[in-house]
Amino acid sequence: MVRKVWMSALAAALSLFLIAGGSLASGEFVLVDLIDWFNNDGISWDEWPGDQDLDGGGWGLPAEELPDGDFEVLWDEATVVPFFALYKEDGWGNNVEAEGQTIDLPAGNYSGAWILALNHHGATEGAPILFNYTDGTSTTSEVYAGDWCGSPIGSEQMVLRPTHRHDQSGDTGPSCGIWLLPMFELDASKTLESVTLPDETRLHVFGITLVK
Repeated sequence: MVRKVWMSALAAALSLFLIAGGSLASGEFVLVDLIDWFNNDGISWDEWPGDQDLDGGGWGLPAEELPDGDFEVLWDEATVVPFFALYKEDGWGNNVEAEGQTIDLPAGNYSGAWILALNHHGATEGAPILFNYTDGTSTTSEVYAGDWCGSPIGSEQMVLRPTHRHDQSGDTGPSCGIWLLPMFELDASKTLESVTLPDETRLHVFGITLVK
């Protein structure tokens, strides 16, 4: 499932962690729904904090402090990126743990891809990610993502950072969050059909938005 957004409206201020100002990026975005690829539950509500286990150690993100519905995040003063709604319901998966799997994308000609992701137990540095075209070729890029409770290791930006995280019994620290990775440049002269994630299970993808 995808949602198309034509960026002619003004950016909405969603929360402290989202957009506080700025104008929407120009062009058309395609918001990708990753529900068919979810293999991990990393979000829980206060009433049932143990619903999640993002990192294998019982830690995860609090649903109360994440946006409702489709939302937008700020990359810089001129660039606002929309994303498909996060799945926050108890008992559901809500992210893709990267295992080298290939994810089908809505076929089309795109100039770039934005990804929301986090990394636990340290950083991911230079892990290969492939954007695959219908002609059998690929654009190969690298993922750099700092630890979800730490600092960036490259130009990624922390755009969703709740005040706390959950363990299996409730609220706890420290504050951890989700990175917006720099836009991956694609070959718009070719038809994109899928993306192959790194084989790096510490990396979790929460959203993908394609740029026409």
